[in-house]
Amino acid sequence: MRTANTPHCASERLIRAGMLTVADLKSGIRKIWPAAAVMTCLYLAYWLFMLLAEKPVTAGDRLPVLYLAALFLSFCVPASVYGYVNDPSDGIGYAMLPLPVPIKFGVMMLVSAVLIPFGFYVIIHVLDCALALAGGGRGFQGMIWEPGGTDFCTFWSDFGKICLYQSVFILGNIALRKHKTAMTVLVMLAIHGVFIGMFQVDELSSGILYILYSFVAPACIWAVSYLLFKRLQFC
Repeated sequence: MRTANTPHCASERLIRAGMLTVADLKSGIRKIWPAAAVMTCLYLAYWLFMLLAEKPVTAGDRLPVLYLAALFLSFCVPASVYGYVNDPSDGIGYAMLPLPVPIKFGVMMLVSAVLIPFGFYVIIHVLDCALALAGGGRGFQGMIWEPGGTDFCTFWSDFGKICLYQSVFILGNIALRKHKTAMTVLVMLAIHGVFIGMFQVDELSSGILYILYSFVAPACIWAVSYLLFKRLQFC
């Protein structure tokens, strides 16, 4: 009987996971859209000023600002959307959801580290392209996929970095109770400063140290985040 019920249970869990993803995504968008709107307006106002001032801005100047805008918004997402999961009173409702801990953790990762940051990053890129078209090449060198400008692969490369950096903020959201984003930023800056000062990782693009810092460390942080999430007393 257990074998016969396995496909049904798996499909039911998949449906519930999809419903939880949609519900968390809707709730997250409602919570994060004011910050996203402010960040978008600041980005738009800055580059619109550069456009009207006829400043010779290249793609190399434009994309770092775009990347930082998406990065700083992404930093706020875990605490804004899932800040209640380790709260003794508010987290109980999330813990009582009829889904295994790995699925709930996976949905949390998907919504806070992929879907919401990806949506904002796409919106910023659309604005970037609209400004490029409006400027006629005067304020910008061209759209992100234009030959001779910046290759479209940069989009996926930068977004992948944002997803990796999110591991730190997922961990901070689960481990900390108060001032989650601010405290996590301070810890991340301290750790990053130590690695830059001691190993000059900002100057590396390959090698063992680069792989450890850029990929292995985030993967380990994901694992620690899952273990802490699993051990929450109401999970």
